[in-house]
Amino acid sequence: GDGVKQANAEGSRILSRHSSSLSEKYDDECDKDAILETELFLKRVAAKAYTHKSWTDMRRTLVYARTEVRFYNEIVPLLLASNDDRLRRQIPKCFHATYDLSGLIEEDSLTTDASQPSPLPEDEEQLNALLATKGGH
Repeated sequence: GDGVKQANAEGSRILSRHSSSLSEKYDDECDKDAILETELFLKRVAAKAYTHKSWTDMRRTLVYARTEVRFYNEIVPLLLASNDDRLRRQIPKCFHATYDLSGLIEEDSLTTDASQPSPLPEDEEQLNALLATKGGH
């Protein structure tokens, strides 16, 4: 797909081909046997890609990813429960959103707590091991 690089994330446009049975819950007008193409955008924040930043900047990037995942997982379902068709058309469909910041930022850590000391080890091997799977998508 087409790569999109942002200051706080990397993304790719992906063209997905799938049967309409996978889309029935999203589009009632689908032909049951149709093969559909859906353009998806995969956004990924890999913590190890931001080690060149200061801890404060890296933390801000990771907390932003956490906030975005929480928005799609917790707030969007509440908004869509209103059955407002206009709102439903405006909010992008999110099929999956998750993050793992364990060992970096506590779950209850405030977004604005820039005073949190860096948990990053000085040793490059330990740093790579800690950050190997951290981030969000």
